[in-house]
Amino acid sequence: MYYDGPRKVLLDESFSKLLKLFDPRNLRCISIAPRICPSIMEEVVNSEQWKNATSLQSFGIYEYDTDLEPFFHFNQLNIQHFEHLRAEKAWKFVQNFLSRNPPLESSFKVLSIADLNMDLLFKFFPVPPFNQPTEDNDSNYFKHTQLFELPNRENQLVVKITRAGIFGAVCRKTHLEVDFRWAVFRVRIQ
Repeated sequence: MYYDGPRKVLLDESFSKLLKLFDPRNLRCISIAPRICPSIMEEVVNSEQWKNATSLQSFGIYEYDTDLEPFFHFNQLNIQHFEHLRAEKAWKFVQNFLSRNPPLESSFKVLSIADLNMDLLFKFFPVPPFNQPTEDNDSNYFKHTQLFELPNRENQLVVKITRAGIFGAVCRKTHLEVDFRWAVFRVRIQ
């Protein structure tokens, strides 16, 4: 389902009504722009359609205090933008993937309007921060790449941090960069 409302108008009751028309057993992806009006957010995130979808693309500005819990069940998550993504909230996206061990090619991409405090984010890591670029020109856009172990020993969570965002993807250990680019950007590289 894709809904692209007027850019300056928040999605309201009409979006909620439209969403409920879809069969929750078949709806897998929700792609919306702009963001959902806070007054109906609870109604939307409690719908069976939202709960059963596995992919979300949301383009709009979310406030810094937006509750993240309703976003954690998605295996493919792309949120652009938070007003200000605090380090503790950025860490929660990583922590969510580490604790739920989603399938291969699951990913998140969360961007912020304001810069991300990387030093504070590193304090949440359960391991020392160690930049492990997965390709030669990583440092042009990605400021830090961290690899995390997952229960499935054949996969790793690749987390890449930019000046104002955090990206993560479940990748095969033997194909870290190829899997990351496919999961996050749907781009194949050689």
